[in-house]
Amino acid sequence: MSYRKKVITSILLILLILTVEFSISLINGFLIGYFDVNDSEYLDVLTDLFIICISLCVIYFFSKRLDIKIPITRISNYRHFFYASIFFFMVIIFNDIIEDVILNLFPFLSSLEVLNYSEEEISIHSIVFLGIFYPLVEELSFRCILFKIVREEKSFVFSASTVSLLFFLVHPIPQAFILFFGMSFLLCYLYENYNSLVPPLIFHSVYNILVLLSWMYAK
Repeated sequence: MSYRKKVITSILLILLILTVEFSISLINGFLIGYFDVNDSEYLDVLTDLFIICISLCVIYFFSKRLDIKIPITRISNYRHFFYASIFFFMVIIFNDIIEDVILNLFPFLSSLEVLNYSEEEISIHSIVFLGIFYPLVEELSFRCILFKIVREEKSFVFSASTVSLLFFLVHPIPQAFILFFGMSFLLCYLYENYNSLVPPLIFHSVYNILVLLSWMYAK
């Protein structure tokens, strides 16, 4: 398969996963409304399980099609992890400054949240899925497949920037552009230097869990 076809196929993979997630979530919302479900937690768990299972099956199929092996190795040193953490801290600070400016100019954007959860909705279920399984799907599709393919013929900066732009488009919150783009760029940096799924997955999962916990206690 040519380089161009590989890139297009990997992008189609992400679009397919998004379609699966949107379709199943839409069905979930319909079932809750149609059957007037008061406690939808169990239905939400089944929905997330279904989305994750189908997404992983799709990723497995595409990885075979693209002849990509998912590298899973232990972290031998934490130097790049430390660098990424320092830079990410700077990204968060810079994003907060820009976010305040954007929200002052466009107040209606305040309705868009990075994670829109109430205190009651944050549970073990949301922490497990948003903190582990969804980051796993994103790291497999964005870093282990898309980034790896683009990187075959392009520079690191170009590859990481392209993947990070697509990563932001999947999380279309204008005031958080720097956050999502910066985080994705650093996740690509970790994958580039460790050549393993493990470091970016850990980094991504820890961030999501911390956001959920800070949201819960802020409420």
